[in-house]
Amino acid sequence: MIPSAAGEVDLLRAMVLLPGVNNAGELSNGLSVRGGSLDQNLVLLDDAPIFNPTHLFGLFSIFTPDAIASSDLYRANIPSRYGGRATSVLDVKVKNPYVDKLRLSGGIGLVSSRLNIETPIIKDKLMLLAGGRAGVTDFLLPIFSERLKNTKARFYDGTIKVLYLPTDKDQVTLTGFLSKDFYQLDLVTPIQNINAESNQYDFRILNGTLNWAHSFNDNANLKTVFVAGNYTPKIIFPERASDNEVNYESNIQYYSFLTEYSKKPSTTLDYYIGGQANRYGISPGDLDPGTAGNVLPVSLDKETSYEFAGYGTINWSPNEHVSLSGGLRFNHYVLVGPIRRTPSTIPAVNYWKWWTMKKEIGSKHIMPWNPAWDLI
Repeated sequence: MIPSAAGEVDLLRAMVLLPGVNNAGELSNGLSVRGGSLDQNLVLLDDAPIFNPTHLFGLFSIFTPDAIASSDLYRANIPSRYGGRATSVLDVKVKNPYVDKLRLSGGIGLVSSRLNIETPIIKDKLMLLAGGRAGVTDFLLPIFSERLKNTKARFYDGTIKVLYLPTDKDQVTLTGFLSKDFYQLDLVTPIQNINAESNQYDFRILNGTLNWAHSFNDNANLKTVFVAGNYTPKIIFPERASDNEVNYESNIQYYSFLTEYSKKPSTTLDYYIGGQANRYGISPGDLDPGTAGNVLPVSLDKETSYEFAGYGTINWSPNEHVSLSGGLRFNHYVLVGPIRRTPSTIPAVNYWKWWTMKKEIGSKHIMPWNPAWDLI
């Protein structure tokens, strides 16, 4: 049975029932797998990374409950198709709306309310799933403590998936996911030069996944995936006795292209090989003081990096008691620095790259090579 909190059935809380998986804290929904930190877990929703998987101060996961089909948590011997984290991978899949008539489901709760729709658009060709959830808990917080009377907390998330079946051997899906959180807390200590008595947090995730799967026959398949993701956390300081707000905003933009071929030559043997290319665009932060005269604007240099990977895995099960699996992943990472200009106007370019190799036989072997060039 999946555990719930305040009537909310939660995927991440279900994970703590597994050996080696713990909460990051008593009131936190983050996962600590075998002693690892939160940022060492890779969380995917239909192949799109989720950089902040929780709502409401970390109490609930952001996954729309009625839209989830399955979840797989890998804690060891992580398949070679996954890369980028050290301790675990949580791979969550959204339902494919194989329906021939309209289906509605939902619920009203103390913390949130939800609605899910599945319907055919073109019979046996085009189908749609749309699910959403929203929660407003401002009125509940003062019940627990008078000190929380100025605290605000609300969130919503939504998932849309379109399934298109152009032929008997092809399947195209388009998944969209949106999550947004807002909460306000009283400032415990004043912040220099900012005339505010509260601070607000605004987080937004917007992801999209386009997946094309082609079946050559019953034993050979090819899938191609394109992912675009955007994560924008923002900290806001409303100034006292003023309409002005001091904003600090950062951003991560993620793009990925993946193609993978899998085949099952016999009942005891199967394998897959694939390649992946990722682009990361990171904006560490921009401080916008608005009309505040005693706060200076700040804009940190944006960073761009690329990651290229090739991988393969083979699985062999000679009998029901023995199963062997071996995999290899090759990563090539390139960090493109920001381009800086010296007083002599000659550009300075920083360029790093390293390779990591991973061998899936119960452990990971990492061989770094980190040459760096500074051209001034």
